[in-house]
Amino acid sequence: MRPRTVCALLLTALSMSLVRAQPSPDGAIVAAMQQSNRALRAVQIWRRVALEDGLDLVLALGAETPGGLMVQRNGPAMLIQKLGLFLQDRAQPGRVFTLTVDAYGAGGCGARILRATATDTVIACSGEKSEVQPSQKFVYDVRAKRLVSHFEYMPFRGFQVTRLRGDRAHFLAANETHQVTVDFSAGRAPEFRVLGKTNRMPLPDPATGAGVPTGVEPAPFRAMSPRFGPSGAFTLVELDEDTECADASAVVLETRGRRQQRHSLPPSGCDRIGPWALDGDRLWFGKTFYAGEGGTGTGGFGYFDANTRQYQIFSPREITPSSASAIFVQPDAVWVALLTRQEYGDHGQGLLRYDRRSQTTTRFDIAGSIGRRFIQCGDRIALTLDDGIIVIRDGHVTGYIVDQMTDGRLRVAEAFN
Repeated sequence: MRPRTVCALLLTALSMSLVRAQPSPDGAIVAAMQQSNRALRAVQIWRRVALEDGLDLVLALGAETPGGLMVQRNGPAMLIQKLGLFLQDRAQPGRVFTLTVDAYGAGGCGARILRATATDTVIACSGEKSEVQPSQKFVYDVRAKRLVSHFEYMPFRGFQVTRLRGDRAHFLAANETHQVTVDFSAGRAPEFRVLGKTNRMPLPDPATGAGVPTGVEPAPFRAMSPRFGPSGAFTLVELDEDTECADASAVVLETRGRRQQRHSLPPSGCDRIGPWALDGDRLWFGKTFYAGEGGTGTGGFGYFDANTRQYQIFSPREITPSSASAIFVQPDAVWVALLTRQEYGDHGQGLLRYDRRSQTTTRFDIAGSIGRRFIQCGDRIALTLDDGIIVIRDGHVTGYIVDQMTDGRLRVAEAFN
């Protein structure tokens, strides 16, 4: 065999050996995490985000025993022992740069990744019964491959919205000490601006309807919607009566003179009419039910047609395990915010778009946040969340939070990515 042929074969064999020797991307992160702390017997990748320059941002969780890890990849997790942030070369997974491996106390927190980008990561934390804890923020320099700062701040939550003239709206949110007003103007650059931070005042109660004055006998039902349908004879009402389910019963009440007729949702466990929206003579709604302590139901959405006095229910498989927390109806689509209602608190299950023509659904993950109210702002749809805002334009969904910077100033930053 010629010397050149032998050399070529040797080089080929060496190249194949090096390729085989490259660790898997996840395996290299596990090795880096354990190298930082030999006591970590269990490591799991939490989130992987592709950055520019061929790098990945990788978040991983570590524990001394496998039982200490409670994490869903790209989903919720329990922060108890160690959180690692790394940069990894996609072409050469063995090249891993450790930004930080941080410790958490024994109490830990239920965690969701609100934001993970080339500049910073923000993690929301909540305790038992959805108790709000400080958000954790990590700021880093990707080029220098080092952590710049790690700090915590109380998040701004409970977003309320007020429509203004034109394509504008104001959003109000608060934390334990302050409240902040955010101005939104569709098409402006940037569309969101923080107007100011003031000492906290009580936020408006998002519940609809006024309370019954003291000493007045309560009515047998409470109106939940304006009158609609032919002659304005139909109203969605909540009945004041005992039921076997945890929720009161909501029905469409038809009133003609002294005669009243109830149009109840077709029976299905403890399902009831939840969020609603009027579209001509149709009352659109999302179904809701309590899924804890033995209670259950079947999720869905639909409408009551006042002309036919009939209900039409849609239950695509993406929605059946969940309740609805908000609904918005367009000529070509229906948007439904999803959640589960359980003993230890409510948990967001994403955002659903139902195409009315093709009868297909698209689900958007919004990091476990719960949608509360849709409004129209020009060619945008805005959805308030417990901890942020969603803006929908041409079927594209973008999320935002009020974020704190290293100098303490506030900004509106993209989130739920």
